[in-house]
This record gives sequence, C-alpha cells and structure tokens, in this order.
Amino acid sequence: MSLLSKSFQINKLLFLAFVLFVCGQVFFTYKGVETFPFWNYGMYSAKLAKHVKLETYNLYINGKKLDLNSIPRSKNYISYRLKSYDYNSEKEKFGLWLKKYLSGISSESIEEITLEHCSYSADMPYTLIQKNEYSLYQSR
Repeated sequence: MSLLSKSFQINKLLFLAFVLFVCGQVFFTYKGVETFPFWNYGMYSAKLAKHVKLETYNLYINGKKLDLNSIPRSKNYISYRLKSYDYNSEKEKFGLWLKKYLSGISSESIEEITLEHCSYSADMPYTLIQKNEYSLYQSR
C-alpha cells in the first residue's frame, strides 16, 4: 500500500490536510512565491551579484583608531548603523548617539569621533576609489 492510501484509511482529515499541503506547495512553486511554509529551492539557488566595490568603515576616537573587534557588546550593531546611516543629514544626532554608546566601552573621555569611509574597487583589490572623512562628534 502506498502512503496516501494508508493515510486515507487511517485518518481522512489528516489525508485531506496532506493533500492540501502538497497542492499548495505545487501551486506556490508554480507561481514563484517563496513564503512560509512553502520554502522553495529557488530561494537558495539564485546567482550572487558581483560586487562593484568594497567598503570599509573606521572609527577614530580622540585620533586613535577604534578596533571594532575589541568591542565587547554587539560590534555588528555599530557596523550596521555605520553602513545604513546618511552622514550628511543628521551628523550631530548620530554623533551624540555614538558618543553615548561608546562611552560605556571606552575608559577615557571622548572628545572627538571621526569616521573614515573608504570604497575600494572589487575588480582590482586594494585600489582606493573614494575616501571620505566625517567628523561625527566634537566636544564644544
């Protein structure tokens, strides 16, 4: 006996749920919808886009480079904020938040925070395309 005929004999409601699930999976695969619980192979088989440039972010506190790997708390959180922030619109607000956040990490008082944002060519490694420096915080 097959799985379907045996499940139909044992529990008709469970058989109906199984058939509906399979039909739903086939439908969503056909439509290209990738959502729970219909996760398709297509979610993981798409080609990765080639990077045009690589970006680095360096923070300098009072002229000294901050090693983001030495931050005991969520270093990824700071990296994410640095990548997603528009530095030209609200530098002061971001700088005050960053000073407050880093004050808990640094034992010395923070007088100045500078951000260095560099873009490198992905085709030719170590070829600097653009370098910007932003003064995010200066004590008054």
